[in-house]
Amino acid sequence: MTTLPLTPASADHGRLHCGYFERGECRSCALIETPYGQQITDKESWCRETLAEAAPRIWLPTFAGGARDFRNRAKLAVGGSARHVTLGILDQEFHGVDLRDCGIQAPAIRAVIPVLADFLDGTGLEPYDVSARRGELKFVHVTAAPSGDLMIRFVVRTQHGLDVLRSRKGPLFELIPAASVVSVNLLPEHKAVLEGNREEMLRGESLRMNLDRVDLHLRPQSFFQTNTAVAVGLYNQVSEWVDAVEASNLWDLYCGVGGFALYCAGPSRRGTGVEVSEQAIESAKVSAAELGIDVAVSGANFVMRENGEPVGLMRAEVGDFVTITHFKIKNEEINPGDKEFFLRAMLFKFSLNPVPLAVRGEHPELERFGFRFEDGYMRLNSSEVNLSGSCRDGRGGD
Repeated sequence: MTTLPLTPASADHGRLHCGYFERGECRSCALIETPYGQQITDKESWCRETLAEAAPRIWLPTFAGGARDFRNRAKLAVGGSARHVTLGILDQEFHGVDLRDCGIQAPAIRAVIPVLADFLDGTGLEPYDVSARRGELKFVHVTAAPSGDLMIRFVVRTQHGLDVLRSRKGPLFELIPAASVVSVNLLPEHKAVLEGNREEMLRGESLRMNLDRVDLHLRPQSFFQTNTAVAVGLYNQVSEWVDAVEASNLWDLYCGVGGFALYCAGPSRRGTGVEVSEQAIESAKVSAAELGIDVAVSGANFVMRENGEPVGLMRAEVGDFVTITHFKIKNEEINPGDKEFFLRAMLFKFSLNPVPLAVRGEHPELERFGFRFEDGYMRLNSSEVNLSGSCRDGRGGD
């Protein structure tokens, strides 16, 4: 078994030196040759240029996350052969490239990868062969909490792979005692996705992400920012802004496991999270209950609820432009201010993407925001969205 910890890739002068990149084995970090400070400067310049027409008086300092050891989640493709697996990526010919010493991964993840490789070697399971469409092991996902606890997910093709891993869970738990959550995901289809719909828990239910002020709970199919330090910085910054305007009503759109809503919630503030993932919703409810915070978290695709009833619905496809494929504001007598706030909030969220917006179908109610009906779509450049005017609903603080 590989001894731990592994010697990490080196970093100096704000640049990560990676043997995988230098040997041409992995080119995922396309900007790795640009010093980290220069990357930030370039992005600041891009933002100032893109937002020139709506530039603020003062630009706050950029929150930087560091050049190495920052990624809290690894999505590792399984390659190689039975009893000789690789964990990393697949090259253009779908051969496995082992990246167990990747410098951007959190040290806890980097340390556990060789242990996982040895464990999978011991199962005798065959890595999935993309070209031949046979084999069992597809991916291993590893998430690390600040505490050092881990969530480990194995993605396999068939029930046989699940059965084998389930039968060996005891030795796995002994090998990796920090694994507080372990699951197996079934992905029988041959397609370019990282997980399937069926998940079987072998240990635990959710990974506790112990942040500075709030503990968030991640379940296997929940989303969380991959840089923990940056996530905490974002949560605290937004919380300061919300406190500064003394907002009494908060909507956390695409809330995930509820980070922004939970950081911003207070005794005189009503919070509502909006999310598509049922697992993320349940995780947010657990965190809210632990904190004794009244945060309403409602499920389905971007649905806002008022007294249990859906008010509006939007679904979007993001590519070269944002296509809002479903758009609806219910006609029932629900608080008009909530309808208006929902509409404006969703358009604001989509307008943050510096690409055109397109809403499928004809919606005259969008003309006041600058949209024009062309070729079956309401169209507008995101930088031209007109959100002027009040969207308060009479309760104040929105």
